Amino acid sequence: MQRYIKSFATLTDQHIALIKDQYPSGFDKHDLVVMKTGDGRSFEVLEVRGQDAIYLVKVSNDLLEKVDDDLWDLPDNELLGELAEMSSTD
Repeated sequence: MQRYIKSFATLTDQHIALIKDQYPSGFDKHDLVVMKTGDGRSFEVLEVRGQDAIYLVKVSNDLLEKVDDDLWDLPDNELLGELAEMSSTD
């Protein structure tokens, strides 16, 4: 299975639907996985499994603090816009 690293700014409606399906009540710090780079840096990702791929979606602490449970009630296209806007201001 292929693995892809994505940022919230580059997610599609399909990715948002997968996230909402796997995290119907939203996600928090406990759902994140720490990834390490070859040069010793690290970053946190939300692991989202699709049929043919695993998406590792980068999540910053600032973005995590901005996301609230009400966002999950938005239609996918509105949620996508909100998340992309939040991640671009990090």
